[in-house]
Amino acid sequence: SSSSSSNFMVVVTSDGGFRVYEILSTGPKLAYKGSILPPMQHMCLSCGNCIGHHSNSHQQPRLARIMITESNHLMLILALPTASSGRVLQGFVYNRDMESWMRISDSSAFLLSEYYTSLPTSKYGGQNGALSKLDKLVYSGGSAMISAKHMFLKLSDNEKSTSRQIVTRSHCEDRLACSVALGSAAEFEIWISLYARHLAFIGDADTLRFLVDILLGVPTSNSNSAGGNEEPSCWWFVSIGVQCLGLDSKRIIRKSILPEMSKNRALQRLSNELAMELDLV
Repeated sequence: SSSSSSNFMVVVTSDGGFRVYEILSTGPKLAYKGSILPPMQHMCLSCGNCIGHHSNSHQQPRLARIMITESNHLMLILALPTASSGRVLQGFVYNRDMESWMRISDSSAFLLSEYYTSLPTSKYGGQNGALSKLDKLVYSGGSAMISAKHMFLKLSDNEKSTSRQIVTRSHCEDRLACSVALGSAAEFEIWISLYARHLAFIGDADTLRFLVDILLGVPTSNSNSAGGNEEPSCWWFVSIGVQCLGLDSKRIIRKSILPEMSKNRALQRLSNELAMELDLV
């Protein structure tokens, strides 16, 4: 199996290895190589319990697509048949510096999120970004929506609301981390705006305050008062992402966060407070 972009060609061998060649005027030259077996094994382990797929089954992940994106990312999509005659798709991107695959998209994850859709759309995640393109391919090719709907209907009204809030928040945080991993500044901004929209809708003032502090580099409550050292925050990807992607934290807050907060009157006082702080920083 092979795929090519304007300057590169990918070859997958029967033993699970892959090689990426740069097409030069003198002929193909090996750029880097690796194996697709690790992501295949990862998919078997991660999908075993959630789709009724057992380790002793003869079904194994199949190569659905491998290609090089316009941003020169090596993209891999694997498909795994489910017990209900459907299939789950997972998308991976190869990190050349780490010489490892990163799972970026999963058709069976975040099904209850407000921002999950299996329809082709550019409403969430932009249109030309690597993350958006991979999500479109994976979500549109999966078939886990029916099982998620049945699971959702079994919950009580209170459980539905709580579950959707938790999953939506996790979905946004996952997309933010993946945007950083792919170096996609535009998609990072889109997902941080969606994240702020969700937090503002549910009125989570504490998390919004914390998010702004992280972006501005303000010491948070995670600091260790006894030793004076800051404990690592699970939100490291937000502050590191802004630095790595070369984004302006103040502009993100003004453009993506404060407008969403202004839609909730209960957050008006906090919005004004944050706006004043931005002028002083």
